[in-house]
Amino acid sequence: GSILIMLIGFSVGIHSTMIYVDDNTSGLIIKKITGGDLKDGALVAINGENGPQAKILPDGYHFGYWPWIYDLEIIKNINIEKGSVGVVTAKDGKPLPESEIFAPSWKSLKEMLDGETFLRSGYKGPQLTVLTPGSYRYNPRLYDIEIQPALEIPVGSVGVIKSNVGEIFAPKA
Repeated sequence: GSILIMLIGFSVGIHSTMIYVDDNTSGLIIKKITGGDLKDGALVAINGENGPQAKILPDGYHFGYWPWIYDLEIIKNINIEKGSVGVVTAKDGKPLPESEIFAPSWKSLKEMLDGETFLRSGYKGPQLTVLTPGSYRYNPRLYDIEIQPALEIPVGSVGVIKSNVGEIFAPKA
């Protein structure tokens, strides 16, 4: 009798910490208590502070998120259609160097969109790396993503590109 009551109590306790995230969404965890305040004007927590967490939950079942400590915000994944790109602006991160307009490019979109990785080395502001067609999990508290048409130059045509990235080249007189 008492073992059955303990098992039911344990099951109810574990079930109350369960979060389910479906295939086309991500879970943004917001810590309410026990973590301390975000520091230095940060918007997203990387070290367990209170507030929106950098890490987002992928699809599936997740346990250990006690409802009195955490809130869950379900986020739709962003879909970039063929013929478009996603222009990313980071709301948090290291300040851009004064002479730069865009953050340096990332070798991997996965690393750039991983909030914890980004906040360890990424720069706040417009990102040089864009999202190519596909579906992406992202943290909307960390990134703004604007879908723009990809520039297509037809065969036999010429395109002129003005770059706002890198050092300014001045020809010698």
